[in-house]
Amino acid sequence: LGEAFEAAVKNPDEINVIDWKPYGPSAGALASFLSTGIWANGTLIGVFCTQMPPESKPIDAAEVDAATAAAAAAMTTASKFYRDGSGTCSPKLADSVWELSLEKVGHLSYQFHKAQTEFALLASGHSQAWMDSAASALEAHRGYIATEAA
Repeated sequence: LGEAFEAAVKNPDEINVIDWKPYGPSAGALASFLSTGIWANGTLIGVFCTQMPPESKPIDAAEVDAATAAAAAAMTTASKFYRDGSGTCSPKLADSVWELSLEKVGHLSYQFHKAQTEFALLASGHSQAWMDSAASALEAHRGYIATEAA
């Protein structure tokens, strides 16, 4: 989180991506952050940082390559059996492994869509408009607290 904050202060006009690494407050679990500057009337007034959910961590290219090779081999075998009119399949993966692989593939499109949506909101300024509104509400609340405290 500290790196995300520092990156946003250094490059407030960009969406800064802090790559996956162990994060102490999450008991050392891998974490990634996005951050950008918050502007009001041309002045940097803060930063917006968000931690990416664990399910948004991309899978390694090696995992994709291995799955692709296995899928291609299975499809080739199935196509041959279809053309030949017969054949015997001998699955090499346990049901749980197949289920886990299918789950990962399903999450991939959701994660990609979610990342695109968040990027579009940040890049279009809609997130900035929301943050400006939230900053204004916070200032109004501070005024209320100061009045009540007096």
